[in-house]
Amino acid sequence: MTSFGLPSEILAAYFHGWKLGYYPCLSLGFLMTFLGMGVVYFLMSLSVQRCLILYYPTYFCIHGHKTASILIGFVWFMATIFAILPLLGFGVYLPEQSGLTCGPCFEHENCFAYGKFLLILGFFVPLIVMIISGCIIVAKLKEVKFK
Repeated sequence: MTSFGLPSEILAAYFHGWKLGYYPCLSLGFLMTFLGMGVVYFLMSLSVQRCLILYYPTYFCIHGHKTASILIGFVWFMATIFAILPLLGFGVYLPEQSGLTCGPCFEHENCFAYGKFLLILGFFVPLIVMIISGCIIVAKLKEVKFK
């Protein structure tokens, strides 16, 4: 994200707003959304993997590479879904209000559906899964500690 996002922001700041054009805006919006959602879902998958290893250590330690491959595939599949939807017409990538970068539109009324979609499935669902798996891990560790 730093390799692509920061240079474009520096250029936009130098030119006092986004002047790089429509297709670079689409590309940067796609890339930043893709990588951002990848990070969020990667963190969620790590918490799920830790929980599975704690509860089923024999199976998931032996087949760790298989589980990791499935989780990595899931992460990048979900990131692709989130990032490609504006290119298919559900939402849109536009220069942000600051004019420094491009990303999903949250300001126009016709973009609210995609904004809600990102908020629910890109933030709240991963957050809830991480909280639940973290609580399960803590409960299991407390149970083991007191035995």
